[in-house]
Amino acid sequence: ASIAGTVGLSETLAGAAAIIINELTTNLLKHAKEGMLFIRGNEDHLDLVAIDRGPGLRDVGACMRDGYSSAGTAGNGLGAVRRLASRFDIHSTPGRGTAVFASLGTNGHADANGASAMRAGAFWQPMHADDLCGDACAVFQRGEELVCVVADGLGHGVEAAEASRAAVMAVGAATTTDPVRLLERMHAALRPTRGAAVAVTVIRPGTGAVRFAGVGNIAASIRFEEESKSLVSLAGIVGHQVRSIQEFRYDWRPGSLLVMHSDGLTSRWNMDQEPGLASKEPAIVAAVLARDFARERDDRCVLTV
Repeated sequence: ASIAGTVGLSETLAGAAAIIINELTTNLLKHAKEGMLFIRGNEDHLDLVAIDRGPGLRDVGACMRDGYSSAGTAGNGLGAVRRLASRFDIHSTPGRGTAVFASLGTNGHADANGASAMRAGAFWQPMHADDLCGDACAVFQRGEELVCVVADGLGHGVEAAEASRAAVMAVGAATTTDPVRLLERMHAALRPTRGAAVAVTVIRPGTGAVRFAGVGNIAASIRFEEESKSLVSLAGIVGHQVRSIQEFRYDWRPGSLLVMHSDGLTSRWNMDQEPGLASKEPAIVAAVLARDFARERDDRCVLTV
């Protein structure tokens, strides 16, 4: 309720959020071997992601119907969540677990130039539940382009979080969409901090063009159907040791998926055991990858577009 009030949701939407959270946490307690609920308030909307390592759903369609229950309850949970949410999606794989995304309020990347077809989502988690996350990410719309940034502050805790957030703020305050100039701005802004690994991806979907520049161990790839292209980052620490910043260019096709992540995820992630995941809500894609391929002794951040 506090988060809903902070982002300015109406009393009606705040009440809907309470019902959705109750339903999602009830499912986690009844069915999941290991599960988490993440709540994020941003501007005028509230995003909820429930992710678990439970038995999964063999028939998602049946589970969405009111009255269906595998635990002897009223069976109104997921159907109620879908009705109340402004945006909703679910992904479940038998034997591996379930991820549910629900959003209340207004959000998205709609404009008159066709960028409304672009969707972005993110998932981040600190190494320990009571620490600040040393990783950060954001997506900014600049006309017909989307500017995507992921930063991993060196180390963990408060000082790492300060560095990664300084990187994101430097991009947010800039008007340029040139990835090299953005990294140069971040390099200057991060000098008082311990520094960070940072990558910037700029997508212009109307022309099918991607510009990318990265310094440090932020991994990025563009996936289209079964193809995957890794984007090239150079060695260094933004804010301290940067020998070279270089832009690389790639193609973007309708239906492409961008995945950027810190080294809190193993570089050997794949979607082979999660059929249909790539077409799901980006926040679900990010959460499932973070669940399945996390390095447990590190902060993790995944951004998907």
